[in-house]
Amino acid sequence: MESVGGFGWDGSVWNALENSPGWLTVVLRTPVGPREVESFVEEELRRHGWSVDFKANWWVFGYGVALFEAFRHGKRRSVVVKWVSGGRDEVLKVEPLDEETGRCELFSMVEMVSDGLMNDPVLRNMTGRY
Repeated sequence: MESVGGFGWDGSVWNALENSPGWLTVVLRTPVGPREVESFVEEELRRHGWSVDFKANWWVFGYGVALFEAFRHGKRRSVVVKWVSGGRDEVLKVEPLDEETGRCELFSMVEMVSDGLMNDPVLRNMTGRY
């Protein structure tokens, strides 16, 4: 996977990240797996000057969700990347969200992916954190 231009990350993603009210959701289609998606997004955030202080990734066969807490110039952003397996790398949707909507979106996806693991200590910690 290329680190420059992969997934079609263009100015719209970075503009939305700069101007989002705190949360950003990016929906991707990709033929690669969850670890590659996580590595790509973290590398791209860092390449654009964002510091990634926290990341998590949940997945099942065919789809998943990753969360990144990114900081730059005093701005904190929570980036939720939802991905689905597909034939080629592409960004399907970029959506800035307020904190409450972003949290709901994240937990809805994590619950769908992890179905039944809400008693897991890591997920309980995440629920308390957000």
